[in-house]
Amino acid sequence: MNHDSEMLSIDARVITDCGCQREHNEDSAVFVQPGDERSLAAKGMLALVADGMGGHKAGEVASVMAANVIRQRYYRSPASPAVALVEAFEEANRKIFEHGEANDGLRGMGTTCTAFAMRRNLGYLAHVGDSRLYLLREGEMHQMTEDHSLVAELVRQGALTQSQADGHVDKNVITRALGTQREVTVASWPRPLPLRAGDRYLLSTDGLHDLLERSRMQDLATTRDVHTACEDLLTEAKQRGGYDNISMILLVVQQSDRERERPAAETRKVKVNR
Repeated sequence: MNHDSEMLSIDARVITDCGCQREHNEDSAVFVQPGDERSLAAKGMLALVADGMGGHKAGEVASVMAANVIRQRYYRSPASPAVALVEAFEEANRKIFEHGEANDGLRGMGTTCTAFAMRRNLGYLAHVGDSRLYLLREGEMHQMTEDHSLVAELVRQGALTQSQADGHVDKNVITRALGTQREVTVASWPRPLPLRAGDRYLLSTDGLHDLLERSRMQDLATTRDVHTACEDLLTEAKQRGGYDNISMILLVVQQSDRERERPAAETRKVKVNR
């Protein structure tokens, strides 16, 4: 599907899969393009992945609540995209926590969440947990989020190397999630990221990026169209065990048809005296 947003358009593909060993899918993945021009102009498009945790099906409840609350609050808010996104995360955290406290079977449930909003030619991030956003630009793959996990914190402190962290027994112990505490600190960017035609953005839960090396993810995500790329990423994660739910959203930024048809602007003019 192709989503137009003024100067740039987005080609998007969303996949969420139970994987090979889990009975339930506790992940959620959504891509939103408002149907009305006013909302699209004010807030743009929104991509979000969430990886739930808790008791029997509680993780599924938490991730679905996060996706629904964040989407609704973000588009209803009169605030700027950056502020609205963080406020939406904070509201989702409160509602998940209160719902868990009110229901014994859901007590302690929570979810990671990474959301990327794109308005015109700027990108905005909000993030909690160890789901991730990657930028693929000019042959390089950059991790745009920091994991809120025990092992990631040890790496930041210099107590572990990245190679030690990759195989660590506690690498999936997260230190921050939506819904597990009454308050949460939401990570966000101090300034929006300028989007460029040709950029690719990959949002993923750990069921994908824990199983594939970054170089392999980069190869599969950049050398194919979005639909084939996501199917190939899913297939390879399953071939490597697929022990967790697997979710991803791949976004390709393209110049809109209107921009391609616009004549190139003159950058310099010289007045010649005759």
